[in-house]
Amino acid sequence: MERRQGKHQVLLILISYLAFISLGLPDGLLGVGWPFMSQRLSVPLDSLGILLIAFVAGYLSTSTTSGKILTVMPLGLILALSCCITGLSLLTYALSGSWFLVIIASFFLGSGGGAIDTSINVFAASRFSPSVINWLHGFYGIGATAGPFLMTWLFVRDQEWYHGYIFVSVQLPDAASQQRT
Repeated sequence: MERRQGKHQVLLILISYLAFISLGLPDGLLGVGWPFMSQRLSVPLDSLGILLIAFVAGYLSTSTTSGKILTVMPLGLILALSCCITGLSLLTYALSGSWFLVIIASFFLGSGGGAIDTSINVFAASRFSPSVINWLHGFYGIGATAGPFLMTWLFVRDQEWYHGYIFVSVQLPDAASQQRT
């Protein structure tokens, strides 16, 4: 029985690490993709600030209320909904030609990411050691670092910037289906 719990614990840790890689990927895509996105949306490069403000507003709206949300909804449901919201936001980035819709998507991208981040952190803090939690945040860095590599890899293969967003948007709901706890 104890061996089974140990395997379950290791599986939860691995899934949490993968979730944080997925959380970092979109952040890494924007730096490389923004010049092409701004061109498609017909906005100047400095409009990135507006996207970042919308993202931070969304992130703060869910991360500051996650404690209350967790008292009303189970963790698995929060993660599934947040991953779907994040995935849809990334698809909007990839497919929309409307600057206004991309700003709204940025708010929801932030709110989905904030809910995922704080929910997994609350879960991890109650179940894992501080060392595991430190590594958890390191895996976010792996995702944020992998984003530019993914986008560059696509460019080298004559793909467009939006393919990176489509790829990551499909991976996020996949991760949510594996994070049922």
